[in-house]
Amino acid sequence: MNAFKKSLIVAASFASLSLFNSATAELVYKPLEQPVEPAKPDLKIESVNEKFAEKYPNQYNSWRSTANGNGEKIIYADEEDPRLIVLWGGYAFAKEYNAPRGHFYAVTDVRNILRTGAPKTANDGPQAMACWTCKGPDVPRLIAEWGEKDYFNAKWAKGGPEIVNSIGCADCHDTTSKDFAEGKPALRIARPHVLRALDALEKATAAKDKAEGRPHNNLSFNSAARTEKRAEICANCHVEYYFAGDIKQVTFPWDNGQTADDIEKIIMMILVSLTGLTHFLKHQC
Repeated sequence: MNAFKKSLIVAASFASLSLFNSATAELVYKPLEQPVEPAKPDLKIESVNEKFAEKYPNQYNSWRSTANGNGEKIIYADEEDPRLIVLWGGYAFAKEYNAPRGHFYAVTDVRNILRTGAPKTANDGPQAMACWTCKGPDVPRLIAEWGEKDYFNAKWAKGGPEIVNSIGCADCHDTTSKDFAEGKPALRIARPHVLRALDALEKATAAKDKAEGRPHNNLSFNSAARTEKRAEICANCHVEYYFAGDIKQVTFPWDNGQTADDIEKIIMMILVSLTGLTHFLKHQC
């Protein structure tokens, strides 16, 4: 990891700590509850990436190549910059935080990282099911089968036997559709929380654009232009998020928009009294 990337991680960590500390005097934590989608057994998702290797060899080989190059080696960020261990003290990232690798390794890396512990049963372990949420196309398949509440309310270990296909075709495409079979993109987002977030972002940005007299591009996925959709499918994973409510539901802080200031307003809304918050090192002194 180069010095610039290290500086960005440390700076972001300090910024996060500053945000939390500035809130501790007056605010009390209250998670924002989100709607939950019921199970949708009719929603079909083919999550096995290898099934599309013959029909789409260029795309498959491009995906498979994310296993090569820099992706082959794990870079232990905590080891390269021990300040992160102190900054994240008491938080799971202090146990192990690695530089991101290619999509091919998403499932492998979350299985092997210390943060997820060593659960012995499906209901054991330190982490929630939410930790799987951006790791591959088996996730929307399970949400469709179980419903959002049962998915997010489970422990991470429950997903172990089910989530085996790393980020791939069905994360971005309707792989069971006629269009996809005919070679068309068939772009699709099948994670309900991502669709809700884009709807919220559309509402916020439409109001801002109207107030400021700017042209507006629709951001709700199902009515967005193809150019917008091609960018929005990346929001399955590459976003800022928090866990809402008792079920630790993945939620994007986009209700006010997508700028840093917009997101900070949402974060401050859910930090409503951290009066007793102290860094874990204080208890070691």
